Amino acid sequence: MLKTRKEFHDKCKHDLFYQCMRRVEGMHFRCMNNPYYINKGIQVNITLGELFDWVFRQGLSVEDIRWKHIHRIDPEGDYEVGNIEFLTPSEHRRKHAELRRAKKLKIEKLGENEK
Repeated sequence: MLKTRKEFHDKCKHDLFYQCMRRVEGMHFRCMNNPYYINKGIQVNITLGELFDWVFRQGLSVEDIRWKHIHRIDPEGDYEVGNIEFLTPSEHRRKHAELRRAKKLKIEKLGENEK
């Protein structure tokens, strides 16, 4: 029997379902509280059960996702199966830097075409 809240938390953080639940909570929090997500109309179209099933089918373990971020593959798309992947924080930063560079190049090319 778990006697304290800390014991419960220590046990749960090693549980795959708990890790998936934390990710879904994070997605919902961002979509409801972050102006960037709100203005773009980004939504969470994945349930906890669907995320858990997807993670399980991918063969991922708690350690595979525990310290990773959920990344939307298509930045304009919603959170849904097929548009998410787990990345380490450094991989996530690198992806976003690449996306910013690509967007900047696209804007520069549009400016050159108008001249």
